[in-house]
Amino acid sequence: MKKIPLFLLIASIVILSGCTSNTNTNKPFQYSNNVVTTENYLVTTTNPYPGTTTSISFNVKNNGDKPVETKVDFFNVPGSGWSLQLFCNDVKQNDGVLECNQDLAQFESKPVKLVLTVPTQNIQSPVPFTIAYSIGYEWNGTRSASIPIIDGITKAIPVSKFSQSVQTYGPIAVEFGAPVGRTYKVNNQVITERWGYADRPFEITMDFKHVGNPSGDLQPLIIKPGSIKMTLNNMKPADDPIYCAFDKADLTNIKKVDVPSQVSCNMVQDTATNSPEVTGIVSIDYNYNYTFTKSETIIVQPNPQ
Repeated sequence: MKKIPLFLLIASIVILSGCTSNTNTNKPFQYSNNVVTTENYLVTTTNPYPGTTTSISFNVKNNGDKPVETKVDFFNVPGSGWSLQLFCNDVKQNDGVLECNQDLAQFESKPVKLVLTVPTQNIQSPVPFTIAYSIGYEWNGTRSASIPIIDGITKAIPVSKFSQSVQTYGPIAVEFGAPVGRTYKVNNQVITERWGYADRPFEITMDFKHVGNPSGDLQPLIIKPGSIKMTLNNMKPADDPIYCAFDKADLTNIKKVDVPSQVSCNMVQDTATNSPEVTGIVSIDYNYNYTFTKSETIIVQPNPQ
């Protein structure tokens, strides 16, 4: 058998090992509840002189798990004598347009740049101007919960347990509360009923929470009427006069929700069944607008003497 030269053998090992190591460099996507953020923020100068220019620029980035449409809106800008020009994704906008609407794919970022030209005029002391802008987008969240429902006769304790699905990414999250019934002891073990009974109403709560961390001032968080849809399986809202925060005739027409807040509804098993245990499922789907604001102060300096 013919021997392979040593240097060829070593070269083969290096090549093969290099190919193998490259396959391990891929990293999973790292999504964030802060779906839209800014990065690479730059102000060319915060102390311009009359007749000179300065600019505010940054990238708007999508950190979410699906495409998003963003809106950047500049306001509280200097007035008479100033020249303002906005560039959205490096495209010059028409005069007077101070708004960027940009579609961002997953992990995509696009630049925004506002160029300001200071009026040519004599000033005796520094004059500050605070320029503000908002960054907003529409987002959707979903979550569901499974609730054991027993007849209380054939079965005193359910086999299944209350559970929730994984919360979708986004700055507003929903936390379901399990039904809470009696608390009692069996052989020194404390048992709290976290399930429903087929012959009586039980309460389901939903806590809407803010879990984002915006890099600016957050505008009030409101989920508008009609922007929440609830789907039920094996259960339904209890008949009047038992309380429910939703429209029992139309579960897509849920009232306005201020975040953070809790909404609740008393439920009953939907259909008669011979099974001693069924699983009730509640799913929530909600849409909302999320907007935060930032600002930058420009101080115009007197011309050097």
